[in-house]
Order: sequence, then C-alpha cells, then structure tokens
Amino acid sequence: EGTDQPIIAPVQYIKDNDKDYLIVTDSSRIYILDRKGNTRLSLENQFKASPNNQFEYQKGNSTRKSSLVRTDIDGTIHFVSFDGSIQELVVANMSRNHYFNMEDINGDNEKEFIFVDGKKLSVFSQQRKIVFEHIFSTTIKHKPAFYRFAANQIAIGITESGAQRIYLIDNKGEIMDGFPLLG
Repeated sequence: EGTDQPIIAPVQYIKDNDKDYLIVTDSSRIYILDRKGNTRLSLENQFKASPNNQFEYQKGNSTRKSSLVRTDIDGTIHFVSFDGSIQELVVANMSRNHYFNMEDINGDNEKEFIFVDGKKLSVFSQQRKIVFEHIFSTTIKHKPAFYRFAANQIAIGITESGAQRIYLIDNKGEIMDGFPLLG
C-alpha cells in the first residue's frame, strides 16, 4: 500500500521504549509504521501536518507520557502519544509556511515552543506565555538553527536572506554582540 497523497517530508525514524517508529507524512495523513512497513500506531485523529516541519520527540517524565510533537498547517501543536491519542495546544495562529521547533533555550529543563512565521520569531513557554518575540525586516525563508554554548545558554540562529543578514538571538530575545553579520 502507498500513501493517499504526495509525501511532504523526509521519512523520520524515532525510537521509544525499544520500539522503532518510521513516520511518513503526506499532505493529508500521517503514517506511523514499523520496520516492515506495517502500521505500528493508528492516530485517533489525523491532521494536516505543516510542510516545513517534522516531528519532534518529547521524552516522558513523571507528569507526562512520551510523545511525538508537530504542528498542523495553522500552527496548532499536536502531541501524539504512543497509544495513538492526540492532545492539541494552540499558542498562536500561524501561516501554513511557519517553522516550529522545541528547544530548552533558558536551561530550565522545559522545552519552549519556537515559531518563525513571516518576519516574526516567537518563543512561548509550555504554559503558552510569550517569552519573547523579534520582528525582522524581511520574511524568514529558512528554518532556525540552535547553538548551545553552555547548559543554560543557547542561541537561535536566523538567516534573513532578503536583507542578507545573519542573526544570533540569545535566550532573552536580544541580538548577540557582533550580530547581525552581513552574508
């Protein structure tokens, strides 16, 4: 069997509790398979995954189960548990072409939600509170990069190709010394 629509992202491999998961995403469905191509996990609800992003693995802890995390075409965050259940979280409305990442940018052992949409970088806490925003002069056309300098110091790299500038934004939303660089 194949997919219903064209595939929109590279196949992903994730391992959880000694089980392998191959994730294939087309423009209308998500397929979570085993190594032989058989369905390993059926989702209780399908969603249209955002084309610029992939699933992020969120390891479980004492208060939450492990999950696969990805946004849909409106920016709603979907937490897919390994039993197939899905929880949704809306922090802000985004365009179809947004970028989404989860990174612990402030060293508190909780990953923040990082969105780049149009000209705006937005960082939200797990409680949906805005940590910081930065607005650029042109549309950001590339996924952000993350650089860890110390356990509690991470910077977000943004390429603003329209203005030919490269930024490093610290965990407080400030442009780091020496930036932007022309390039």
